[in-house]
Amino acid sequence: MFYSYNPVFWYLFQLILLVALAPLVYTVMRGNVTGAAALAVMAYGLWKNWAMPLLNLDALFYFCAAAWVSLHRDTWAREIEERTGAGKNMAAGGVLLLVMGILLYLGRFGGLLWERPLGTVCWRLWGVCAAVLAVKAAHLPSAREWMKHNFFLYAIHFAWVRLINKAAAAAFPGSAVIALSVFILMPALMTAVSALIGGIMRRFVPNVYYMLSGGR
Repeated sequence: MFYSYNPVFWYLFQLILLVALAPLVYTVMRGNVTGAAALAVMAYGLWKNWAMPLLNLDALFYFCAAAWVSLHRDTWAREIEERTGAGKNMAAGGVLLLVMGILLYLGRFGGLLWERPLGTVCWRLWGVCAAVLAVKAAHLPSAREWMKHNFFLYAIHFAWVRLINKAAAAAFPGSAVIALSVFILMPALMTAVSALIGGIMRRFVPNVYYMLSGGR
């Protein structure tokens, strides 16, 4: 693979390509019809297990799907979002259960999505929709400062995860208990690392932090 010499940063390689394609993605996704058609072609490609040069098709699909919904948030997407907020309309939960049943049926042994990349992509999108609905239905307090570092955390987490995993494996070779403990504690560790590094960078190199945090 093109980036096999440094697999730690494979996701950054994909992200750089997606950012470079952002103007083209915007042009296609800003139209309802063109956006839906492009997503349909990509979904067919995932079902047929097409391989693209350099860029992963599933990454492109996620990127385009998010762009399509975001660009039309103030039209049909806003209407759907408001209807499903705060648990006032249980129809959204029913639709999610129906979609889950359809995915289970299509993903059964020998089914249309059996051992197809599209099946995995559909389940991941379903999980995102379910999580958003659950969050909107819950009465959550205002987000604290360390909770707002999501983009920055995404930008830095992979290298730190690898570093901590490698350090733990070197210090405690063959220990399943340590491996499990690191796995369970990793979200808290990464949140702490992100908050610490983010705070230092905002103070001393705010412009660099601004770039890594996506302007947040």
